[in-house]
Amino acid sequence: MEHDASLYGKPLSGVQRTEIGPCIDATIDRSLLYVIGSGSLFIASLKDPSSPDVLGRVDNLGNVRQIEIAGDHAYITAREDGFYIINIRDPQKPSVVYHYDTLEKATGLAVSYPLAAVACRFHGVELIDISDPRAPEYISTAVPTKELQSVDIHNGYLYAGAWADRELVVVDISDPLNPYLTNLSPLDGYGDGVRVRGGLCFAATGHHAPAFTKVHYQAPAPGEKAAGFGEGHGIELFDLSRPAQPKFLSRIKMPSFYNGYPDMWGVEVSGDHAVVSDVYNGLFIIDIQNTKEPRSVGHFIPPPKKDGKPDAIAAAAIGDGYIYAAGYFSGLHVVEAKAFARTQKKENGTPPKVTRAKKAEIVKDKEWTVYNAGGQVHAVSAIDENTVALAAGNAGVHILSISPEIKRLSVIPSEDIAFDVAVRGDKLFMAEGRRGLSIWDYRGGKASLIGRYVKEKSTINQVVVPPDGNFALVQNAPFFVEVIDFSDPAAPTCIISDKGPGIFYGKFITAQLVGGRYASVYWHMGGPVWYDMLSPGKPAIASDMPSSANNIISGMASYGDKLLVLHNNGYSFLNPCAVETLKDKPVRSLANKEPMNGSLSIYGSVMFIVNGAYKVVKAVDIADIEHPKVIEKIFTPGNPGIVSAAGTRVLIPDGHGGLRIADKKAWFTSRSSDALAVNEIPLERGAKSGAFSSSIGRCSDRFSFDSVPSSLEGKTFVSVQRGDKTASGAGYSFMANKDTTVYIFVMDASSYVPAGWIKTDMRAQWNFQNTLKFTDTIYRKEFPAGLITIPAHDGRSGDGYAVPHLCVIEARKHIE
Repeated sequence: MEHDASLYGKPLSGVQRTEIGPCIDATIDRSLLYVIGSGSLFIASLKDPSSPDVLGRVDNLGNVRQIEIAGDHAYITAREDGFYIINIRDPQKPSVVYHYDTLEKATGLAVSYPLAAVACRFHGVELIDISDPRAPEYISTAVPTKELQSVDIHNGYLYAGAWADRELVVVDISDPLNPYLTNLSPLDGYGDGVRVRGGLCFAATGHHAPAFTKVHYQAPAPGEKAAGFGEGHGIELFDLSRPAQPKFLSRIKMPSFYNGYPDMWGVEVSGDHAVVSDVYNGLFIIDIQNTKEPRSVGHFIPPPKKDGKPDAIAAAAIGDGYIYAAGYFSGLHVVEAKAFARTQKKENGTPPKVTRAKKAEIVKDKEWTVYNAGGQVHAVSAIDENTVALAAGNAGVHILSISPEIKRLSVIPSEDIAFDVAVRGDKLFMAEGRRGLSIWDYRGGKASLIGRYVKEKSTINQVVVPPDGNFALVQNAPFFVEVIDFSDPAAPTCIISDKGPGIFYGKFITAQLVGGRYASVYWHMGGPVWYDMLSPGKPAIASDMPSSANNIISGMASYGDKLLVLHNNGYSFLNPCAVETLKDKPVRSLANKEPMNGSLSIYGSVMFIVNGAYKVVKAVDIADIEHPKVIEKIFTPGNPGIVSAAGTRVLIPDGHGGLRIADKKAWFTSRSSDALAVNEIPLERGAKSGAFSSSIGRCSDRFSFDSVPSSLEGKTFVSVQRGDKTASGAGYSFMANKDTTVYIFVMDASSYVPAGWIKTDMRAQWNFQNTLKFTDTIYRKEFPAGLITIPAHDGRSGDGYAVPHLCVIEARKHIE
C-alpha cells in the first residue's frame, strides 16, 4: 500500500536480502546482526552495514518469534516450540545450550540478565532465572489471562502490550517471586510491541480502535462502515516519571487497514526517533523530540512478493545509517536511513534480584498431595490403579506409585521436552516435542528405548494409543494429526498425515475412542473430524471437515457411543461420522448458566473441565445428563492440563504446580448435588477459591496468615487480589447454589464497619514477608441462594484502605 509523503514523510528505499529467507525478528549487538525466521537463527557481520554478511546459523529451532541478546547468549521464543538459549560466543559456530519448556506458546521476550520474561499468550508472562544458561529455572508467572504479545523490562518493572484488551500493562517484578500488577492504561488499538527508553514508554498498536467491539476477524459486511475497524494502527507515548503508573502523552496514527495474518506490530527507539513496524503498512520513522506532538518523517513500503502480493514487515533493528526490516514473506530488507538511524542501545536499568523458590518433592495438605517433578507437569496417564506415568517437560517422564504412598519408581529422560505420555501393556509412548514420538519397552519399572518417529520441522505434543491395533495418533503442532503404525516399534511409520484449518491451542485428540472405534479431532477453526481406528486393513479418515457451524467447540470427550462437545456455555452430543451441526443440537447447561468451556475428560459420570490459563478445574456431575451439577471447583497454583483418574484418585497435571493427587471416592460413588457450590467468582481480579486454611494466604496469596479461626477451616473461601493500595477497594460478587452465611475479613486499620454485616468475636492475624504484622476483624451476613455481593470500601485510614478482599462461605442448615 502507498502512503502520502505529506503525512508520513520521506519515502525510503531498501535492498532485499532474500538469501536469509523469510524472517520475523532482528536485533543488533556488538556490530553483529541477528535475524530469525523459518526455524533458523542467522548471525551476520555489519562490517559493510549496507550488505550484512552471514557468518553462522542454527537451524531446527521451530516456530521462532522474537530474539534478545545478552552477553554470550541469544534468547529466542518459538511459540509451541518454547524458548531456546543459544551460545553465540563464536558467531561462526553458534550452538543450542538449552531448550526450555514454556507455559504455552512462547511469543514475547525481554531479557534483563539474569532474568528473562517470556509472554505465553493467556497463560501469562513467565519469569525465568537464566543466571546459568545451561540450567534455566522457572520463577513465577505474571499477568495470567491477558494475551500479551510483547514485553520489555526496565528498573524492576515489566511493560507489556495486551492484545485484544487494548492495554499497556505494568507489573512490578522487583521481586520476581512475587510479581505485582500496578497499572493498566488504555490503548487506541490492539496492543503488542513496547519499548522503554529515556523515561518514556512507547506502545505500538494495530487492528481495531475501541469503537469496534466485535472479535477482530468479524469483518463488516460489503458496503458496511464499521466504526473503529482497522483504525487501531499507531504508536502511543507515555511518561514514566512514575514508572508504576505511566501517564499518556500523545499518539500518532498510521493508515487504516485490516489483515489477520500476520498480525504483529512493534517499535524500536534510537535517539530522537522511533521506528514502528506495522506489517502491511511497512515501516514508519517517528520524530519524538516533541513528545506531545510526534510526527512521521519517513516511511518504507517493502516491494511486493514474487507473486505480486504485498510483503509485511514483522520487526526492525536500527543500525548506523540503516534499518534492518524483517520481511515476513520475502526476507530481510536493508533500508537506508542515514538521517535517522543510529545503533540503538539497550536500556534495562537495574535488573531485578533473582531468587529461586525451593520446592519439596512431595507436599501434603488436608486434601491434596502434590508431587513436584522438577519440570512442568503436562500430562498424566494411569498404568494401573496404583501406578501412573507423568510427562514432566524438561524433566522427562516419571513413573510414580500413588498407593499406598506416593513414591517415584523411575525416571525416563527425554531428549527434548516430554509433553505427553501413554502406556499400553509393556510399551510406553512419549510425545517428545522436536524429537518426535519415542517408544519404550517398559517392564518391571525399567524402560529401554525401542524406536522413534521423527519428522523434520515438527513438534509432537500429544499421543493417544487406542487399546486395540498397532496404531497411535499424534498431534504434530501446529497443524497436523498423524496416525503412526508401530507394528514394528523399532521403525514406526506415518500412514496418515492430516492438516486442518487453523492451529492447535492445546491437546485436541479425544483421549478415548468413541464407541470403542472412532477418534475425533478438532482444530481451533474446524471440527470434529473422525478417524476410524478399526477400519479393515488400517485406520482411515472417516469424515470430511464439517461446516463452519462447528467452529465454536472448546472441548470434546468420548461418552459411550457418542461424542460430548462443549460449546455455547454447555454441552451437546454428536454421533460418530454423522453429518451434523451443533447449532441443531440441544445444549445442556448448568442451572445458573455458568460457562462450561475448556479441555475435557470424563470418568464414569464425573466430567472434568479444565481452563489452564485461569488455573481452574471444574468437576461436574453428569449422572443426570439433562441437569449437570458442579461438584467442586478446584483452583490450582499452576496451569492445569487434562485430568486423569486412577480408580477413585483424581490426578491433575498442574504444570509448575506439580502433579496433584486426591482420593475422591465420594465423587464416583455417590451423587454430590447437595454440596455447596460457589461459582462465577471474579477471575478478572485474580480470584481464588477452595477449602479455607491458614496456608491459603490473603489477597490471593500475597500475604501469609499466622492464625485463623479454627471454626472456619475447611469451609469454602473466595479471595481476590488487592490491587492498588492507594485506590479505593472495589467490591465483587459471585454465586452460591445454597442459602449461606458469609464471613468477611476486614483489616483493623480503621473504624470501618460494612453496612448490614454483624461483627463476630473471631479474629485473624497475618503478615507481609514475615515482617509487618496485621489483624482482621471478621463480620458475617446471611444470603439466600444466588448472588453474593461483597461491599466496596472507600473509607481511608493510615497508609491504605482496609478493603475486605477475603471471605469464607458456609451453607446454612435449615431445620424442618
